[in-house]
Amino acid sequence: EVKETKLVGYNDDNDKYTLFDLNGKLIPIDKEIMKSNYLLPYICINNSNLLTSVCSKLAQLSNDNLFRIAEIYNISFTYDSNMLKLVMDQGYYVYCSVRGIPYLTNYLDIISTDQNQNQKCILILEEYSKAIKTDCSLIGDYLSSTPQ
Repeated sequence: EVKETKLVGYNDDNDKYTLFDLNGKLIPIDKEIMKSNYLLPYICINNSNLLTSVCSKLAQLSNDNLFRIAEIYNISFTYDSNMLKLVMDQGYYVYCSVRGIPYLTNYLDIISTDQNQNQKCILILEEYSKAIKTDCSLIGDYLSSTPQ
């Protein structure tokens, strides 16, 4: 019996590729096979519990929204050390906690309201059910360390 699982991202370490499924399970793959999974986001998260949570939330996104994410990094804000920086298509960056990932279902709506082309950073505030677009230079005020 063949059992399919949703793939939500990948990582590479010295040309050794690993896919992540919806549970954060690591699936080692060959470089040639990786070429067919190029739409998946690159995930750089070293904390296994955080990785599992992120993968679980990514699995809730449609492939259309998932494929808009190019890269995901764990960063530290002054108020939360488990924040995420998502490098998106069209030159945007999203900053959120794991709980904010499902808000990406509204990503196209959020960027379509863009009146100011300099506002390429989106801060998702889950506790207020809001996504705030801002100038990326202002995000540095929240960082407790330099993002990747």
